Amino acid sequence: MFGASIGRLAQRIIDAMVRWLAHGHINPNILTVIGVSLNVGCGLLFGVGWFFSAGIALVVANLFDMLDGQVARLSGRVTRFGGFLDSSLDRLSDMVVFVGLMVFYARDTQFHSTLNVFSRAPV
Repeated sequence: MFGASIGRLAQRIIDAMVRWLAHGHINPNILTVIGVSLNVGCGLLFGVGWFFSAGIALVVANLFDMLDGQVARLSGRVTRFGGFLDSSLDRLSDMVVFVGLMVFYARDTQFHSTLNVFSRAPV
C-alpha cells in the first residue's frame, strides 16, 4: 500500500517533468546525451570508489533515459535517428558504468587485484 503511493507520486512527478520538457521544446536527443554524460561521470565515480555519489549519478542518469522517449512521443518528435541514438547510447551508458566498476576492483591495493577482474573466483 505504501509502495503503491510512492509509485503514484513518482509517476505524477515524472509526468509533470515530461510535460514541462515537451512544452519547453527541449530536443529529446539532448536529454539522451545528458543521460549518457551523467553515466560517464557515474563510471568515473565508481572507478575512484565514490559509490554513494556514483549511485546518485546513476539514478539521475536513468531519469534522463526515462524522460527522452516520453518527451519525444509527447512533443511529436519521434524519429528513427532518435530511436537509434537512444538505443546505441544506452549500451554505451551500460558499458561505462561496468568499466568504472572494473577499474575500481582492478586496482592493485590490499583488498583488490587485477586477477579479481579476469578470474572466475576471487584470488
